[in-house]
Amino acid sequence: MRHRVICDSSSLISMSMNCMIPIVVELSESADFVITKSVYDEIITNPKRLGRLMMAPLNFSALVRNGVLNVESADQDDVKGILDMSNNIYYAHHKPLTIIQKGEAEALSLACGGGTLLIDERTLRFLVESPYELKSLLNFRMHRGITMSAERLEIFQKHCRGVDIIRSSELVAIAYEKGILEKYFEGDKKDVLSACLWSLKSKGCSLSNSDIEDYLKMLG
Repeated sequence: MRHRVICDSSSLISMSMNCMIPIVVELSESADFVITKSVYDEIITNPKRLGRLMMAPLNFSALVRNGVLNVESADQDDVKGILDMSNNIYYAHHKPLTIIQKGEAEALSLACGGGTLLIDERTLRFLVESPYELKSLLNFRMHRGITMSAERLEIFQKHCRGVDIIRSSELVAIAYEKGILEKYFEGDKKDVLSACLWSLKSKGCSLSNSDIEDYLKMLG
């Protein structure tokens, strides 16, 4: 059975902005890349309607047409449940904070059903993997005391237990190991890897400098 990679719009946009979509095309030969209807609208329908950034939605449309990206529907009752759980965990002045949007909830819903969630935006990743670190991050961002509902967090964690989350940087690492990067980028292999990671960081992938150093040590 082929592995499923559920893609959030953030990762696809990061890779598109860095001319890395061929990596997805190559990796789709051994894994199924899936997007939800909300993600489809975010990367194709809405940009077309606005008449902006036309090359990206045209590129993504071709990926859907050619079966590189597969559009699937998430169970809307499950999506509503995820939104209710996640957006009632953190509070500021006794008011719940909206942590994730519908597109992210749909992607997470599919990932809960089996597969890996690909997302570059760190809020959802922290919510699943490091909820207390997210609390500290929210405190830092909002400059106010953030409280948590331990009960809601426990329910959310049980629902999402076992979900594996990766960033576009992990796809680049896999492409590096498979010799895919050298097909599309000229130069020393390690220099190409470094350039790809720094470019992703500059375009929205939640990578720290130490993350990049770790990748280069591990793969170099």
